[in-house]
Amino acid sequence: MQNSKRFLNKIKTQMQVLDDYSDNEEYLLVSKTLDLPMGKILLRDNFSMNERQRIIKRLKRRLKGEPLNKIFETADFYGLEFSINNFVLAPRKETEILVEQAIKQISKRKGKVKVLDLCTGSGCIGLSIKNNFKDKVDLVISDVSNKALTVAKKNISKLGLNDVVVLRSNMFERLKVDQKFDIITCNPPYVSYKDYETLPDSVKFYDPKISLVGGVDGLDYYKNISRNLKNFLKKNGKAFIEIGYNQKKDTDLIFKDYKRKFIKDYSGNDRVIILSL
Repeated sequence: MQNSKRFLNKIKTQMQVLDDYSDNEEYLLVSKTLDLPMGKILLRDNFSMNERQRIIKRLKRRLKGEPLNKIFETADFYGLEFSINNFVLAPRKETEILVEQAIKQISKRKGKVKVLDLCTGSGCIGLSIKNNFKDKVDLVISDVSNKALTVAKKNISKLGLNDVVVLRSNMFERLKVDQKFDIITCNPPYVSYKDYETLPDSVKFYDPKISLVGGVDGLDYYKNISRNLKNFLKKNGKAFIEIGYNQKKDTDLIFKDYKRKFIKDYSGNDRVIILSL
């Protein structure tokens, strides 16, 4: 046996050298490893040899730069727990702003609402919206990656959601021409080639490049959306698209043929563009 406080402090000291260390992350690592609430971890007098070995095994992965959410293959998003892995982008807190804005819009509408979530990845955007409204929302989620869609299907089952249509498609490619939606959401790849090289290892090595890079300038997917959106959005529909912190000027120009509204994130950066016809 070993004194738990001393053991936790030792873990903290090792983890603090990481560029992406967050406060009290060591408690989360131990809590998830032992499947115990964090409150109980704080009350422990000691850890057994077996428990310490399990903790150290995951600590070694973390010290190599692997994020906790990829180690444990789960991520919290919009009050829900999603399964993730290295084939999908780990959901970011700022993306919850897109979900909030879409939910506000859907709440104003009566009857069934048809929602399309492009570049769905783990499904966190579309499934968070569906979970909030259940049967009111008819949801289609789409991604070009079969491996990502496998994760999304796992989350559909995990959340107990019904009637979600899962479509493998490169953006709008496999949608029917006459298929129109009230709400379209998308968090597309929007990192440029140059910026990709500057990303921290915790992102480059553990999030799929296909989910991050949006062409030479990071704008390829926005151009695709601009070309196709009018064919799939209803006349009174709205699209909610995430953008990079420095992409307001570029996306404002790309979407000049649409009505546009920008929403800021928690850091004051323009993060979501709302589009309508």
